[in-house]
Amino acid sequence: MTTQNSNQNKLKIAFFIDGFFPMIDGVIMVVNNYASLLSKDCEVAVYCPKPNDKNYSETFPYELIRCRKLKLYFIDYDLPVPARDKKFTKHLNDFAPDIVHIHSPFSVGKVGVKYAKKHHI
Repeated sequence: MTTQNSNQNKLKIAFFIDGFFPMIDGVIMVVNNYASLLSKDCEVAVYCPKPNDKNYSETFPYELIRCRKLKLYFIDYDLPVPARDKKFTKHLNDFAPDIVHIHSPFSVGKVGVKYAKKHHI
């Protein structure tokens, strides 16, 4: 029996969502639950916008990659601008997910769709 690096053969899953903790809604809770459960056997990364509270910090059992955003003062949600965030894009390309799971049809979700189409995922 041969031993192999366990991370080398793990499935890589990327979740894309346009809002995340500390904000709480049903979609955020679903993504957190999916990502937490899947991170036990897979490499998981959640791509989402940065929080409004610059001091907000929380540890998750999966990797969290946050992008820049613009504040929209007339609603509770912000407008993520991942296309203008080089670190965000670089991480996605370096992570090279096997599965792309999109939970929102807006800017972060569109990055996931674009990546998946380009890489035939």
